[in-house]
Amino acid sequence: MFINTDAFAQTWPNLPAKISGKIINGLNSNDSIVVNINEDNPKWSYKKKIVPINADGFFQILLDTIHQPSAIRMVIKGRNYMIFEREIEPGDSLFLEIDAVVSNPANKYSGYMPKYSGNNVGKYRCDDSIAIFRQGWDNQRKNLYNQFVACRYSDEYYTKLYEFLQTGYGKVIMILDNFKGQLSPAMYEYLKARYIAFYVPWSSTLRSEYSQTNNLDNKARIIKNFGRYQPSKLVVSPDIAGYDTFFLGHLFSHIQVETWFEYDGKKYSFKLIYEKLKSRYSGFLRERLLAYFLYWPGNMLYVENYDPADFAACLADAKSITKDPWLKKVLAQKTFLKSGTAAYPFALPDTSGKIVKLADLKGKVILLDLWGLGCSGCAQFYQLFEKEIQPHLANEPNFKFVSLNADNSTERWTTGIKSGKYTNDHHINLYLEGKGVKHPFAKFYSIVSAPFIILIDKQGNLITKIELGLSGAELLKTIKTALIAQ
Repeated sequence: MFINTDAFAQTWPNLPAKISGKIINGLNSNDSIVVNINEDNPKWSYKKKIVPINADGFFQILLDTIHQPSAIRMVIKGRNYMIFEREIEPGDSLFLEIDAVVSNPANKYSGYMPKYSGNNVGKYRCDDSIAIFRQGWDNQRKNLYNQFVACRYSDEYYTKLYEFLQTGYGKVIMILDNFKGQLSPAMYEYLKARYIAFYVPWSSTLRSEYSQTNNLDNKARIIKNFGRYQPSKLVVSPDIAGYDTFFLGHLFSHIQVETWFEYDGKKYSFKLIYEKLKSRYSGFLRERLLAYFLYWPGNMLYVENYDPADFAACLADAKSITKDPWLKKVLAQKTFLKSGTAAYPFALPDTSGKIVKLADLKGKVILLDLWGLGCSGCAQFYQLFEKEIQPHLANEPNFKFVSLNADNSTERWTTGIKSGKYTNDHHINLYLEGKGVKHPFAKFYSIVSAPFIILIDKQGNLITKIELGLSGAELLKTIKTALIAQ
């Protein structure tokens, strides 16, 4: 699947990127731009800055710390009018012409794409062309499903489906090749890897197929076809492909689904996936995959028998074999959340204004859940808690659920409580005082996104960080183990 190359030893140049532009229509006197930057795609380094707009409509944003393609979202503050959402790579110098007339309702994002110019804009032109192709590709894929609805689980169906995915990827590469002269060599390889994840989703497609049938013959045929067809003819550079989160997810999904099929849809151990990733890949790509697995929410989907000690052992092993300085920092950040270390000694207001301290809860096992209004992952976790955990602990006096809100206004906090999607009045509801990720609590844990969930023991020490994807049964077992401990 990979080619080895020395041509990309330096990958992207160690240069700052710059975005400048002008609001050519719809400028208000108090406008500024909120810039959200994911300097590394798995949100290992998330930053936010406010950029002023001059009276003549001009603005400039300097990005002097990015080291790879980074996701940028730009919104006019107060209007939630999104003006740009793309990736920018080191060395880019981009100029935007923005029409900011808001004809849509408040708090809605625009679908308007500004005029862009500058160096390395070929990647945007390529993306625009691929988006047009994607519309037809999606329709063709639906037609394929409809054509084989009567024999959906047949070998012929899976052969046609695999050929369709391979052919679609080939057409996408033809489009990409048309823009090759407008792309940096590294960006060309980067996009080639990304499009594999988008257009050859073989593993995730068959997992979905497997989940939708209870027929044992159908399940067996899906597993057989999963093994028959592998994207072995796809050629990418591992040193470049490892930078793209979607490609990392593509490789991770393949191993996850492969293991799931080996266990006939039953759960498996966390450490098994880690060992497969470690043994199957090498070099920089392996380092990125291991960091992705250990850091990314959802990596515990289908895992059973989760033991925080297993996670700690895998994390220590990943640290010992990682050479990339950036990834070393990422793993060091995870190491900081080590079992047995003292939890942050918070002292925060509840809904009545009373200050609640961690010290007040000594002797209790605490599940602390940081959330924000509108966060789908936050709502997902809370619904799991209410359905699969709370009923078993409702009469347990030594267990407390602490709900911690990270929004920038008390109105959003109270709205979230009243909605019942993230917490309710029966829990301990605390507030980060409108400071969000700038609050000492968030800085202590290097929090960049919600939900952030940790389990704290009776002595006020960290037991483990809880990731989305961990089953309710496994989390409940971990909590009950902590309740038994002295």
